[in-house]
Amino acid sequence: MARTMAVGCCLVGLLVGLAGCSERDGQPAPLSPSGETGQRDGQPAPLSPSGETGLLGAPLPVGAVLIERLPGRPARLHDARESYRITASADEIAAFFEREMPKGGWSRDGASQKMPTDWRTKFILFFTKRNAMLGVLIDRDGGSFLLMGS
Repeated sequence: MARTMAVGCCLVGLLVGLAGCSERDGQPAPLSPSGETGQRDGQPAPLSPSGETGLLGAPLPVGAVLIERLPGRPARLHDARESYRITASADEIAAFFEREMPKGGWSRDGASQKMPTDWRTKFILFFTKRNAMLGVLIDRDGGSFLLMGS
């Protein structure tokens, strides 16, 4: 499992060309504009946790609908993944995971980043917990996200 996690991280790192991260007080800075501050004037209320969990026990927001679940195949270096559909913007989805994952004992990895504007994915967030790593890939237009990890 550790080998799969390390290889998966390396592959993702190569694919997205990770170029550092911004940190604040030793913690990665929130990537979404709404961060963890909740509702602002003219902004929708933050997504609420549904009480259900996804891949590796990741919290799911209210309204998330599972589209596809693929098991991991370590022999082929493929991590397990789950795709979800939701009525929410990319910023709202990112803010949800940045706020809720730490409540479940997950730490956001500094490799998390906002992607260039010409990418279909807007945010790639990485979280670690013990020997597990979970990636959250959020579609630029919102409406969907992918959980992948091992």
